[in-house]
Amino acid sequence: MPKSSKMVLRFVYIVFIGVLLATLVGVGIAAFYPGPKAPEPPLSIKCQTLPCENLKDEATFQKIRQEQEELA
Repeated sequence: MPKSSKMVLRFVYIVFIGVLLATLVGVGIAAFYPGPKAPEPPLSIKCQTLPCENLKDEATFQKIRQEQEELA
């Protein structure tokens, strides 16, 4: 086998081992450390898009919206 084909084969082998190692580490981390939960949208945005069962009157909704604006 010529020297250049041995070098190409060696390079392909090294890349394959690198991809295999990276995959193994990624799967191992994902097995023990699950991803974070998606954040919940603020109540004011939820109530604009969906009907709000827990907000019975407009005054409560306005009070919550004002509290959120003060925190921002």
